[in-house]
Amino acid sequence: MTWTPRTRYSPASGGSTTSSPLPARSPSPAFPFRQRPHSAPWPTHLDLGATGSPVLDAIILWRRAADMSAADMLTYRTGNAVPRRPPGRTTAADWPFTPGRLASVSARLVPQAVWKSVASALAREGDQDTGMLTVTLSMAIVRCGTRQEWQRVAASLVLPRQAGATVTSVLRRLDSQGRLEQLLASIDALVEELTAHPPPIDYARRRHVFGDLGLLTPTRLRRACRGAGIVLTARRRRYVTMLLWETLTGRDIRFSEGSLAPWHHPDRARYAAFRDNEASGLADYVALEAERLLLRHRIDEPVAWQPESAGLAGQPGGLRPLI
Repeated sequence: MTWTPRTRYSPASGGSTTSSPLPARSPSPAFPFRQRPHSAPWPTHLDLGATGSPVLDAIILWRRAADMSAADMLTYRTGNAVPRRPPGRTTAADWPFTPGRLASVSARLVPQAVWKSVASALAREGDQDTGMLTVTLSMAIVRCGTRQEWQRVAASLVLPRQAGATVTSVLRRLDSQGRLEQLLASIDALVEELTAHPPPIDYARRRHVFGDLGLLTPTRLRRACRGAGIVLTARRRRYVTMLLWETLTGRDIRFSEGSLAPWHHPDRARYAAFRDNEASGLADYVALEAERLLLRHRIDEPVAWQPESAGLAGQPGGLRPLI
């Protein structure tokens, strides 16, 4: 599956590869959300009653995007060429939903920390790696096209309760930096791909089954370390177990509440250095151990999966860094 972050349709820029049946905003083609001062509070909810016509609904939602919070923009998918209302619990998904496709991407199909291919495609050099950016992307994917509250999304991804409030701060910061428009359009493009081609991994099951892992046995690990040219120590044994846990669950170890959670900030920094500098030499060993655990629990899934992003940043038709 190939996914490319995209810009919103803009007639002033000559259009995009995705045409829009909706009229252009005037007088400015800029994203309307930016017309409101960044210090202005976001509305908590807009009363946008259904008209009974999906086409008329799309036009109204598209025009009202300037008055929406980022959460409502995700709910009504204003980053899409055709904004839409989430389907009701008792009503079938009508146009523009495609028969045979998912209406949204559930938390069961999304890792706690967004796939590395997505994070790298949407990354900007110089940003701090606090963990909340990748978590925010995952939460936005789950929220897209649904009415779920942030706290519920955070709970479904096994995130701390405060993450439901922090995500709003992250989105406000992205908006103040002029990145929110592109972010929402890229998330919507990714959701389009994931609803047509769902991930082959049940991340919710893995988050439950592998909630906490015991330390790896040293026999095979010592042999793998020898092959990588490093010495097995108690600290490396723990760090490799942490890496295996992240690989299996798709979670960020910084948000773990189990025995593998980093003890303090220096411990987190040392683990990050291990992952960046030494983990590549143990990649085959970690993949093999992950496969052993999956087979032990009778889980017939690939060890890892991620959507493929097409193009290169800075090239025509390629990716543009967002975060």
